Amino acid sequence: MILFQMNNSASPKLHLDAYADLAARLEVEASEQPLRYHAKVMALAALGPLLLLMLLLVLFAGLFWLAQLAGIAEYPGGLVWQWLLPLGLSLYLAHLLLWVESSPVTGIALTEQDVPELFRLIRKLRRKLKIRSAVHQVLLTDQFQAKLVCQPIYGPFGPQRYALQIGLPLLQGLSTKQLAAVLAHELGHMAHGHRISANWIFFLRQAWEQVHHSLQKNGYPWAKQWLAVFVARYEPYFSAYTRALARQQEFLADQAAVRVAGKEDAADALVALQLKARFLQQCFWPRLMQQATEQPTPNATPYSQMRLALSLGFAEAPGEQWLEQALAKNHHSNESHASLRERLEQLGCFPRLPKPFRLSAAQVLLGPQLQRLSQQLDQAWLRQIRPEWQQRHQQIRDTRQQLQQLEQQLQTGRISLDDAFRRARLTEELGDGAAACEQYRQIVAQHPEHAPSCFAAGRLLLAAGNPAGLEMLENAMRYDNKAIIPCCRLAYDFLQQQHRSVEAESYYQIACERAALEDQALAERISVNVGDTLITHDLRPAQLAHLQAQLSHYPDIRRAWLTRKQVQHFADRSLYVLLIERKRWPLRSSADDKRFARQLVDTLEMPGQSFVQVLDKSSLELKKRARQLGNAAIYPAGNHKSA
Repeated sequence: MILFQMNNSASPKLHLDAYADLAARLEVEASEQPLRYHAKVMALAALGPLLLLMLLLVLFAGLFWLAQLAGIAEYPGGLVWQWLLPLGLSLYLAHLLLWVESSPVTGIALTEQDVPELFRLIRKLRRKLKIRSAVHQVLLTDQFQAKLVCQPIYGPFGPQRYALQIGLPLLQGLSTKQLAAVLAHELGHMAHGHRISANWIFFLRQAWEQVHHSLQKNGYPWAKQWLAVFVARYEPYFSAYTRALARQQEFLADQAAVRVAGKEDAADALVALQLKARFLQQCFWPRLMQQATEQPTPNATPYSQMRLALSLGFAEAPGEQWLEQALAKNHHSNESHASLRERLEQLGCFPRLPKPFRLSAAQVLLGPQLQRLSQQLDQAWLRQIRPEWQQRHQQIRDTRQQLQQLEQQLQTGRISLDDAFRRARLTEELGDGAAACEQYRQIVAQHPEHAPSCFAAGRLLLAAGNPAGLEMLENAMRYDNKAIIPCCRLAYDFLQQQHRSVEAESYYQIACERAALEDQALAERISVNVGDTLITHDLRPAQLAHLQAQLSHYPDIRRAWLTRKQVQHFADRSLYVLLIERKRWPLRSSADDKRFARQLVDTLEMPGQSFVQVLDKSSLELKKRARQLGNAAIYPAGNHKSA
């Protein structure tokens, strides 16, 4: 059975942790009964490796039995080989099953010869924190963060190599002591002074996450199917169960930052990370990209300019307001990192804006190499951004022309609802949010049931700090259930910033309930099986003719049937099933059928979520059911009889 899914009408979906309730209960238990919680965590942590060890023993026993059947012991030295051969093969097979391909660690490799001050700081931190493991590689990245990356050498549960990624924006936005606090936090996960069990759990979480991600990304052959089923259940459960311990690990890493830099600089680093990251995201990069409005090609040097922007430009940002909003955010049980307020409370520090500094960490630690490294990142950015920049410039020109035509049309008379919405959307794309918001509100005044305008007006009103946007979002949810989750997300964030946590929580619960319903709908839409009920399609004549015209471009197609799978959730969202029967000659392999099905998925324009299936012996029952439906036979055109 060759089956591929097409999804042309994917709705926004909020990915929620299925074990959020479990994590919330265990967080309470961790604070009230820490010894009991730690014992349960250690037992669960040992379960995974124990099952893998049992796998190794089963493999060894099976191979040893086969060696006995083969009579290896009867040959010279055979008794030794009878034990060594099964053991070696067992280890090799276990290695193949658990092998995780490491993602390459990106960044500019730094050497002690080029930046001796930075390496001197890292050695000082390792000495103060009593870290025995070596940092094997230090890399400079373009991100506003520092990250300790664990690279498995022989597999996820074996020894690791450590790479420390440090972003140039981070170096430019923090003082040397603040950067030391950030690096100490990252290196603190390796600190000998931490509880051995907590460190073990920390790296086990990463190992299982790597295995799970590898299986999801690369797929798995039949030999790994049982492992994929086990990991898909065990890893999320283990992650949720150890989330409270992971949060405690983050607090311990913060204490490592205090031991190195002191409370004030550690607290200033936490605040600076939040506020300056927001400044880059909301101010620096949008202003830079705004230049694409007039310039057809980029000529900016963002990383060379960023130091001044993070000092002078950040000073003009609404820092007090941003800090208040950051402190108002609370974490949910599906988050392993604590909120800014919780982390500052654990440090015993009062929240404040970071003090200004004269020299950045980049100037002190990179020294004369700062200019060269900044230019390297600038050139890499220019190469990467040039196609997007040129495309953006052309889009802005086209947008202006379209908007000008709509304005002229509006002056000559009334315009349709679709054109009015397009006019508001184009106005927003050109950066005039206030004018666009007013246009959206005018549409809602005349067409209160127009959910897209309600959502857009509500989004812009909340972004401007106007609570009237909540009513607009309520209208959008009322008239379009697909808007429930994105509306709830916007309302939740706004209410949290306004310190209205109780109201925010109600939107969070609505989003959770909707997400659960979406998950149930998704579960019945991810496959089409012989046991599913098929019903007639609901395409209009023009849509059907368009599909038939597309199928006529493929001479290999002999016949085609179009049906729908009967679903329980969101029955108004049709799930189409397109059955393809290829000509019998020449003979083709299943691999060729698979490639053909993929080709159809990539090229056919379907009106909604669809499955394309090339018929073979295993899917004859689906063909039989389709032939029993009145309008299922759609190709060749005009063939509506059972074929």
